[in-house]
Amino acid sequence: MAVPGVVRRPVLAALVSVGLVLAAAQGLAAATSPADEALTRINFYREAAGVNALLRHQLLEKAAANHANYFLLNKRYGEPPPLTAHNEVRGKPGFTGETPAARATAAGYPFCTVGEKAASLGHSATAAVDGLVNTVAHRTSMLSPLWTEFGFGMTEYGTTINLGRRNCADFVDVDRVIVSPGPGQVGVPAIFLPHTESPDPLPTLRPGDPDFAVGGPVSVGTYANFPPIYITTPATIDVFELTDQFGAKPALHRVNDDGWTYWMATQPLHAGHVYTVHVKGSFTGQLTGAFDLTWTFTTITAFEPVELIPWGSERRAEYLFAETSEPKGYFRFYTQTAGRSAYSSRNQLFVPGFRVEDFDDRYGETGFLAKFEAIGFSAQGVPNLGYPLSNVVSHRGVPIQFFQRGVMRRIGGSVQFPNIFDDLAKLPGVDNTLETVSRIPKAIDHPQDAGKSIDEIEARRLAELQQIAPAVHAFVTQFSPEERRARYGLPVNWQQYGDTVGVRFQRMGFRQKVGDTTPGAVDQVLGGAKPDFDSSKLFWP
Repeated sequence: MAVPGVVRRPVLAALVSVGLVLAAAQGLAAATSPADEALTRINFYREAAGVNALLRHQLLEKAAANHANYFLLNKRYGEPPPLTAHNEVRGKPGFTGETPAARATAAGYPFCTVGEKAASLGHSATAAVDGLVNTVAHRTSMLSPLWTEFGFGMTEYGTTINLGRRNCADFVDVDRVIVSPGPGQVGVPAIFLPHTESPDPLPTLRPGDPDFAVGGPVSVGTYANFPPIYITTPATIDVFELTDQFGAKPALHRVNDDGWTYWMATQPLHAGHVYTVHVKGSFTGQLTGAFDLTWTFTTITAFEPVELIPWGSERRAEYLFAETSEPKGYFRFYTQTAGRSAYSSRNQLFVPGFRVEDFDDRYGETGFLAKFEAIGFSAQGVPNLGYPLSNVVSHRGVPIQFFQRGVMRRIGGSVQFPNIFDDLAKLPGVDNTLETVSRIPKAIDHPQDAGKSIDEIEARRLAELQQIAPAVHAFVTQFSPEERRARYGLPVNWQQYGDTVGVRFQRMGFRQKVGDTTPGAVDQVLGGAKPDFDSSKLFWP
């Protein structure tokens, strides 16, 4: 469990970034324990890659649980350098072996080969698996066809995943090409923080910046069957193309890891986009030589609710209060905009909704909860910003989150409200849709403002606005100039449409009935966000 008021950056074996949940419709409904949830999740990824499913093994799980307990008893994740999260020190509480192999032996697991993955995340089995797969070096092992069995352990100080095989003599497989994300895979992380993985796959790019972000990794691994061994064998890649749904091909970083080749877009991928991958190459094997593959995957969408899956009475009680949005210490969770209700399956509670928090498992510190509480919850109440409509995703390389009547983004260590309507005006046809569907007028130029200060510009425009839309004027002028500009920007245009007046600010749209003068008569419209539009289509490109 996370400690209220304490923020800890996630670290995955020894430091690995994460790509959290969005697990709806991806096989988690049958999970009855953290180990079941983790197994279901890793098998989801292995199935998507065309690799054999794993089975839980009691003794391998004992080894994993022992190592996770070592974290707990020593109140820290892993050992300081030069040791790692995979080491234990003899004589310390909970010691069962210096290495993963020694701990598996101590647990009685009769292996021919064994591996271990570790994560500092102790609150979500799914997040731990997602984070390990959304990497370079760790994905190579997590999706290897060598493994047949699985063990899992988790405490609040960290998670351990053990992968094993008891009999290597029975390993008979075919030459294969393994790709990830797999064909048709959805919910693919759009972002990867390479400097939080050890070893660092991109050590020379912006060294020392843990928030350095690139696109989620796309990988190709090749395996050759040379009985009695089955090995990774490096492929010669002749062509690799990654294309988004608009036909753009992002620039790419390329790295190799243990026979696998990885590509990462130099900027985070678009959320909710369909990407097409084309790869052509060859490798030395018994059956397969050349390959030419084309497939698609879809990145994580900002507007799909997270499904919280509490598996103990304490967590169950915690999330039952989601409807009233009681503070949880380090986040608030809202179900009101999820579009579906909480439900039970096999005595398991599932609660869909959106989190507002200061720290996101994928993007690090955001500060969104503090800002939300300052202007959206404590000060004016939830209706001020409305309920969250999305999870945190990356837009133009920075964390961003949609609310019913506002958007937050973090730039340079501060939370800002982007000029949404200015961005929408740059997209073909969007201004026409805003006007015809929502009665928000198109942007216009104001040549008379040339050479004027921002105070002079705002004063002139507000004076004109007061004549045609007095209710909107009364609503926005209840805030100080600094707060008003931070929330809404400057007024851009105002227009009457029958009995309705539409007003366009840089960051918000407003509507009022002709003749209304009270602030309570104002309808706020967030351009590009639900329920007026499908914002994933209008805003994210």
